[in-house]
Amino acid sequence: MISLSGVSKVYSTGVVEVRALHDINLSIAAGEFVAVTGPSGSGKSTLMNIIGCLDKPTTGKYVLAERDVSRMTKDELALMRSGHLGFVFQSFNLLPRMTALRNVEQPLIYAGVSRRERRQLATMALDRVGLAERLYHRPNELSGGQNQRVALARALVNRPKVLLADEPTGNLDSKSSREVMEIFSELNREGVTILVVTHEEEVAAYAKRVIRFMDGEIVSDIWQEVRTR
Repeated sequence: MISLSGVSKVYSTGVVEVRALHDINLSIAAGEFVAVTGPSGSGKSTLMNIIGCLDKPTTGKYVLAERDVSRMTKDELALMRSGHLGFVFQSFNLLPRMTALRNVEQPLIYAGVSRRERRQLATMALDRVGLAERLYHRPNELSGGQNQRVALARALVNRPKVLLADEPTGNLDSKSSREVMEIFSELNREGVTILVVTHEEEVAAYAKRVIRFMDGEIVSDIWQEVRTR
């Protein structure tokens, strides 16, 4: 599903070059649940951006679903994102004046889906994350955990093959964090490939594989027994 070969990423700021990733070789099979950990500045978010087709490697090759992403144009990258990937971020990124239903519908609008089908798919996605009774609530009328579940429903509405989450529990209390991670686990059991960037051990414990970054390099790659919640 995901393959990176010799991937490096260098950011240039005037005469200074910052190497965010150095010679990364990584494969993630369909159906895996992977947590990426490491201190701030270790390269984990840069890795997420490359895997999510939000950025391109400076050198190396990235293959997603048997297609060489590292050579794609911006338009091709956008199609790859909409067709294969779903995103969940720490800050939710919801539109404050729109209801939960309208927020979840947004990716479908960009995809040209009809209004009736958008409504049906968005309703199903919100029901999937336990918010069937909150369709018409706006973000300021929902708790942090509920807002993250709206964001998760929005990521799922296009039925992505890979779900990418960058610190998805960073703004949540412990109870809401557990609820969100349980949904991730259920989705993984249904066959969705999950990649979570986190600095929290409690979150990484939900993954079957934990990859640790340090100074732009992979320092450990461990398979683990998923802890009983």
